[in-house]
Amino acid sequence: SDLNIATNKSGIATNVTDIADAVMKTGVQTITGTKTFSSTIIASSIDSDGVLELNSSAGAISIGNDDIDQAINIGTQGERTVSISNGAFASTLNLGNVTGVTAVNLNSGSGGITMTTGTDGAISIDPNGSGNLTLGSADNTSTSLSGNVINIDAAGALTLDGAAGVNIAGNAAEVDVTTTGAVDINGANITVDASAGISLDAAAASNVTTSVGALTLNGAAGVDITSTLDVTGDTNLNSTTTSTNSTTGALVVDGGVGIAKNLNVGGTIDVTGDTNLNSTTNSISSTTGALIVDGG
Repeated sequence: SDLNIATNKSGIATNVTDIADAVMKTGVQTITGTKTFSSTIIASSIDSDGVLELNSSAGAISIGNDDIDQAINIGTQGERTVSISNGAFASTLNLGNVTGVTAVNLNSGSGGITMTTGTDGAISIDPNGSGNLTLGSADNTSTSLSGNVINIDAAGALTLDGAAGVNIAGNAAEVDVTTTGAVDINGANITVDASAGISLDAAAASNVTTSVGALTLNGAAGVDITSTLDVTGDTNLNSTTTSTNSTTGALVVDGGVGIAKNLNVGGTIDVTGDTNLNSTTNSISSTTGALIVDGG
């Protein structure tokens, strides 16, 4: 049968048959058959003192699907739990769209917001285009990312900016910085502390340069140079250790010494081996010749 609704000139329903009679009655009412009705109602309210269910077995249930620019409110009053698509069946929940200035706002009190998936489920957050993704703000106590493996991949530059510093802790594992480009470290003071050794290994010739001030190498048990030491500038050894034989003194050389220019010795010269003077300068007095001796 048909459902007939009569309205007055103001569009307010004045007579509803069939379904209205059923609703007005007490107890459980069942309406069968196809009921079709249309009307313009200025205001309508459905209030149930028991369970209120709206189901369809033949098609979709649509609320607010007409092109009418009015708000739709769900659960705006009372302290309640609002559940959407949280049954035991696989469902897809669509929220919002990408048209124009469409916005989706999620707000909570101190109870927080939790996003969780089932086993092996993924969570993707993509601002798309030139949009920005912001996690946390300056007034947050902390912002944490936790996972078995965390990958951060930037098509452009990746910037870590900490007003109170940036800490990178590898715990017992290695911290590996790898790039095919250059690694540039800038700072007022740079300190490298290691509980074990420090190794610097370069595949090409390398420079350690200070633009101002001296470069200090201080090894508790000495400084070992295992290859050739080539010094362009002057070399000053400040140690005052005297030499009593060929294995003691401020400078001990296991091999030979080649000197291209003058050698000035302020103390005694003690030669254990042969002394060969190759100069061919003739002596014509006590102050001339290849070897001049003021003493004995």
